[in-house]
Amino acid sequence: DDTASFRAADIRYELSAPNAKLNLADLKFGAVFTDHMFLTEHVAGRGWSTPTIGPFQTIAVHPAAPVLHYGLCCFEGMKAYAGTDGRARLFRPDMNMRRLARSAARLQLAPFDTQELLECLKELVRTDSAWLPTQDGYSMYIRPYAFSTSHTLGVSRSTRTTLGIIMSPVGPYFPSGLTPIPIFVDEVHRRAWPGGVGDSKVEAAERHGTPQVVYTFAQPGQAPEEAVFEECGSMNVMFLLDKVSERTISIGEVERAAAAGRLLEAFGCGTACIVQPISSFVRAGGQLMRAAGDGAFVARMHAALCDIQYGRVSHPWSVPI
Repeated sequence: DDTASFRAADIRYELSAPNAKLNLADLKFGAVFTDHMFLTEHVAGRGWSTPTIGPFQTIAVHPAAPVLHYGLCCFEGMKAYAGTDGRARLFRPDMNMRRLARSAARLQLAPFDTQELLECLKELVRTDSAWLPTQDGYSMYIRPYAFSTSHTLGVSRSTRTTLGIIMSPVGPYFPSGLTPIPIFVDEVHRRAWPGGVGDSKVEAAERHGTPQVVYTFAQPGQAPEEAVFEECGSMNVMFLLDKVSERTISIGEVERAAAAGRLLEAFGCGTACIVQPISSFVRAGGQLMRAAGDGAFVARMHAALCDIQYGRVSHPWSVPI
């Protein structure tokens, strides 16, 4: 059946000899990978192949594959944590599965059953459980991804879709831990279209001495101070003012709040960094916007999230494997 999803119960195992060698002191984000990976392929007219958990290795693609020419690829970022009860745990994995399915549908890649993919992911974590760090602050980064591997040029509905999962043990995303970091405010490039980022993200951060960039967006004709914050290169950005709300916020509003002492705290959040306090925002002209608080709110939020992720408290967001 061309429309039927693959099933976790059908996984074929092609296991290699275990080789889990974790040196946490030298662990760099996304540089070390576990022994195995998950892979399956959908071909129009034939459906999904038997899902496989096999050795971590390179993937061969056709030279005309749309992923190479048109960037038809999507992915998710997740983490598995070593719970205090000895079980591996995932953090809100159903949300990641649903978003990956939405992304795949947007690119017209082959559909799949999100629950079946989640069960395949759990099985991969079980298979390479020896790679899961047990120390606090460490975890297993999980990268599900899907891309078009059709054998023809041209942008059209994909006739071949590859779906895979790889895993990488990781430590804190920022070596500084919860020490607040400065952020460069990019008022020229965009996080996404229009404007693009190209090779400008890393260069801009290094030039201004910051480990991250936050992007802004201004409509044609707007003053620079009217530009609204988008997100950083690797995390969302949040501002703690006098009340909690989910809305856009402009450079001008943050500048005025900082000058009046109402910018209590600022922080980034995301799968990779969890929660990262921000000390200041640096504009190209050298202007600084500093948070006035002592970081107590961010520290409290970080502790609460870690308690959930590592299973120190019972919470429906933490899913044991």
